[in-house]
Amino acid sequence: MCIRCKTGEEGRSRLGTVLVVFNLSMALFGVILIIVGTCIKSQLQEKIILLHDYSPGILPHFLISIGCLLAVFHVLAAKIATDSGDAETSARFRNILLCYMMTLAVLSVVVMAGGIVCLVARPKIIAALDAGLLNAMKLYQSDPIVKTMIDRLQSRFMCCGSQTYEDWFKTSWVNVDYVNIDDDEVMKYIRHGNFFKDDVPWSCCDASIPRPCIHHAVTNKTAHRHYGRVTLHKHGCAHTLGSFISYTVFIPIGNAIFVSFGFEILIIIIFRHLQTSVQNAFDDGDPEGNGDAYCMPGCPCTALETAQVAKSYRKDKDEDEEQKDKEKKDKEKKSDEKKKKKKKDSDSSASSSADSEADSESEETSVSENDSDEEKVVKKAEREDDGGGGNVQEAPPPPPAEGGGGEGGGGGAGEGEGEEGDEGGGGGEVEKKDKKQMKKKDKNKKKKKVVF
Repeated sequence: MCIRCKTGEEGRSRLGTVLVVFNLSMALFGVILIIVGTCIKSQLQEKIILLHDYSPGILPHFLISIGCLLAVFHVLAAKIATDSGDAETSARFRNILLCYMMTLAVLSVVVMAGGIVCLVARPKIIAALDAGLLNAMKLYQSDPIVKTMIDRLQSRFMCCGSQTYEDWFKTSWVNVDYVNIDDDEVMKYIRHGNFFKDDVPWSCCDASIPRPCIHHAVTNKTAHRHYGRVTLHKHGCAHTLGSFISYTVFIPIGNAIFVSFGFEILIIIIFRHLQTSVQNAFDDGDPEGNGDAYCMPGCPCTALETAQVAKSYRKDKDEDEEQKDKEKKDKEKKSDEKKKKKKKDSDSSASSSADSEADSESEETSVSENDSDEEKVVKKAEREDDGGGGNVQEAPPPPPAEGGGGEGGGGGAGEGEGEEGDEGGGGGEVEKKDKKQMKKKDKNKKKKKVVF
């Protein structure tokens, strides 16, 4: 499982900020481990006499060492994260980010080992306390420091003996200097020069019992009135003190170390995303641009397999599909608009060509009509010419006259000349009309040529 995403300058800055917070928190946890290890060392050193075959410095020194490593490496990691998250300074540690992540991975293994040591220390502590308390109880009669330590231990933790209060019955904790060895009753409890009796120190008394504490002749029921239950603490100090140390020191520290191990893994994952984003941005030639951030090169582009992430992934996928559909519709709309525009342009060009053809046809029609009119005029003129010529030819020559007839003939000749002049005038007018018609015809032909 991994997270793969495109991360820009702002995203890398946020990753750097998150890493700074986490790394400083881990450095603070390292300082706390140093303090706790020092306290444990001092406390165990005071009670070293109660521990048998146990070195009190192993666990404290191990915790102090882990604390120092965490403090140093995570302060340096915070500096690296700050510079790597900024585009201007990301090139400083770009080449060592991967190596530093490997170092953090090794450190996380060491931290895990520290948590395991804390969790497995409880049974060893209890076994060492059991053997150590039995040895310390033997010194109760001769060593005032041990006597004071045991009395305080039994009073504070409400315990008695190592495993049970009967351990005192097997221990010579009363110095023979304080007993009357001349008394026959006392001599019964002296063996090998030591006093052994069913007595316990006063610190074993249970304060919650309402009757006066009975810590001498504990097993002698007839020596005491209304003696129904033991007035002593029934739990041994080895188990009680071992459980106290475990539940108040080792187990909380172990759990905290395991939590810090989880933080170490999270820091390594975020560091990996920051490192790959910075490296890919540099490979693309734009340190301030986007870069692929991932844990593994073959990451399947999915986030953590939780319901929320899966839902967001499906939502992003649906949004992408909607965006693609929208872009497709926009393209189709634009293509339809282009087609409509082309069709409109073609229709307008067709209509313009049709109009031009109609104009040319109308011009041709007008030209043909003019031609027909001219032809009619020409034909009419020809008919008139033909008609006038017939009349002239058909007119009979005037008869010759004698005398007056000569005048008459002269008159006739004059009239004939007048008629010929009229005919000649009529022919000149026809020629003028023909020329005008030919000019009009030439003009119409020129117009026709211009139109086509």
